[in-house]
Amino acid sequence: MTTTRPPLISRYTYRAHVNFELLNGAFFSIMSFKEVIARKTLHATDWQIAILASAVHGFFIFGFIVSRLMEGRPKKPFILFSAYIGRAVLLLILFTTSPFYFILVCCISFFAEMVFHPAWTSVMQSNYHPDWQGRLNGKVVAYTSAASMVTALIVGWWLDKDPHSYQLIFPLAGMIGLLSYIKASKIKVRKARTPYYS
Repeated sequence: MTTTRPPLISRYTYRAHVNFELLNGAFFSIMSFKEVIARKTLHATDWQIAILASAVHGFFIFGFIVSRLMEGRPKKPFILFSAYIGRAVLLLILFTTSPFYFILVCCISFFAEMVFHPAWTSVMQSNYHPDWQGRLNGKVVAYTSAASMVTALIVGWWLDKDPHSYQLIFPLAGMIGLLSYIKASKIKVRKARTPYYS
C-alpha cells in the first residue's frame, strides 16, 4: 500500500538524483549540437555525419555485455569510468579543429556512456521503492527538461555569435558532465535486504 510520502531512502535518492540530473541535462543539451558543429563549422562529409549520428545508438547495442559484467559488483567504479573517460575526454575538443578528431572524441564519449546506464538503472532499482519510482523519476525528468531547454537557448545564442566557440563549449560540457557523474557515484546504494524505511 502506497504511503503519503516516499520512504526515507527513496527521498534521499530523489534529492541526489535531481542534483546530478540537472547537470546531466545541461550536458546532453550541449551535446545535441554535435551534428550542427560537425556540419556547419567543421564541414564534415555526409558519411562522417552518419557515423556521428549513429554511433551513440550503435554503442548501446553492447549494453547487455556491460550489464553482465556488473552483476554482483559495486556500481561506483562503472559510473566513475563513464565520468573520467566519457566526460573528461571532451576536454580534448579544446584542441580539435578537424571533423575526424571531433567525431572520434564524441565516439569515445558515447562508448563510455553505455557503461553508465546499466549501472544507474541498478542504483534506481535498489533505492527507489517500486510504488514511488515512476512518480519521482517523472519529477526528475521535468526538472531536467527545463535545464536542457535553458542550456540549449544559451548555447545556440553563443554558437550564433561565434561558431568556433564549440572549442570552449564542449570542454565546458565535459566538466559539467564529469561533475554530474561524480555526484551520481556518491549516492549510497541500498543493500538487497535493507528496508526502505518510512
